[in-house]
Amino acid sequence: MSLKEPKERTAYENRAAVGTAGRLHRVPGPLLDRRRPPAPLTRREPPPRPAAPPARHELLVVSAPTPAAADREALRLAGRLEGRPGTDLRHVARALQTGRAHHAHRRFVVARDADGAAAALRAGPGAGFPAAAGPVFLYAGQAGQHLGMAEGLYRDEPEFRRHLDDVAEWACGPLGLDLRETLFPATERERPAAAARLAAVALSQPAVFAVQYATTRLLEAWGLRPDAVAGYCLGAYAAACAAGVFAPWDATRIVVERARLLGSVPAGATAAVRLPEERLVGRLPAGLSVAAVNGPGQCTVTGPAEAVARFAGALRCEGVDTRLLRRDTVGHSPVVEPVTDRFAAFLGEVGRERPVLPVVSDTTGRWADPEELRSVAYWIRHLRAPVRFGEALSTLFAGPARALADVGPGGVLSAPARRHPAYDAAHAVVHLAAHPAGDTSQQSAALLAGVGALWARGAAVDFAALGRRGRATP
Repeated sequence: MSLKEPKERTAYENRAAVGTAGRLHRVPGPLLDRRRPPAPLTRREPPPRPAAPPARHELLVVSAPTPAAADREALRLAGRLEGRPGTDLRHVARALQTGRAHHAHRRFVVARDADGAAAALRAGPGAGFPAAAGPVFLYAGQAGQHLGMAEGLYRDEPEFRRHLDDVAEWACGPLGLDLRETLFPATERERPAAAARLAAVALSQPAVFAVQYATTRLLEAWGLRPDAVAGYCLGAYAAACAAGVFAPWDATRIVVERARLLGSVPAGATAAVRLPEERLVGRLPAGLSVAAVNGPGQCTVTGPAEAVARFAGALRCEGVDTRLLRRDTVGHSPVVEPVTDRFAAFLGEVGRERPVLPVVSDTTGRWADPEELRSVAYWIRHLRAPVRFGEALSTLFAGPARALADVGPGGVLSAPARRHPAYDAAHAVVHLAAHPAGDTSQQSAALLAGVGALWARGAAVDFAALGRRGRATP
């Protein structure tokens, strides 16, 4: 198999190649926008709001030089809000966010009315630590997708909607349909067909990428930029896009093509097995392989469905905690070999740049070499090799204090991060998405709570921009 390395660029591409996601990474200027394709993009009306929409959630923050003083400030604010249902919480939030200095010891709550804010402040607001924890964005693979994921953000946050619209437009040609019609079915009658489409890898992976990309751009608009990024399986492409390796429209095309190719190989099954990799590998029957190592004693096995089911049953009979996952794609295994040449040829025609952010590789579990991320060979190995997310977490937790922000729908990366033996109070794990079973109106609240948690651990937030929620940036 021949692997193409970066091709010579045209004059336009050379001008466009500077810092793909510039504003994400402390690179001056809107560099990502300079790389926008020239064709105009159409827009779509957001899902309708309720006839009498509830009040918007607000992020209330307090801080002080000592923990005790911060607790007193929280209780003092609760006292001012209690029994005042007519209080304009938006004005209170703006005054707290921009009208005073932010000290080392921080507290926050998210609420939509004064009484709810007071109750949350008295119950125990979200708290941070004086030691700053650098934010790291984690991007999920195929797992947390569900109908209505991010529908509340799409409806309520124009900045999010603008960027999800971009991905939907870039993907529309190669997909042959509009992602938004699957993500946000207009009627109850359309939901079963949309759910069936979303269950297929060809749609689920572009949909998850779209949501994570739009979330990243919304956080960027609010001033939240990661110090580093890491992805899991498909999420590695969102991480690489955030780091500037791929332009956003190229990343979209890659994700669509990768999903199409994965959908063309024989379906299989995946099982989660509570055994260390070294004990598991020697027991695997022919045709099965380790697809992921998510931590000590946390592996997944993939291969033909019948063989996976037999192996899982045998392990359960021995008392090994084993469960079949609802996933029929078999990436990160030898099954993908027939499509690697085609994927390599596709990647060879796509621009790839040096990252402007540190990236932890889920293939090696280590900090990725910037030049390696530009190579076709790396991404072919990524398609075929096991995901080593547990080792990636070890790399992140071995350094200075970090706040890992789980950007993906469903918060599926938060659990393995919190279970990791190196996770302790010096670090934080923050999920940014609402529970899939929750009301879509809670999606903005969940994201605001994540922003508050990152701020409480020392992340910089542009509170003036946050105060302009509801308006898209030009």
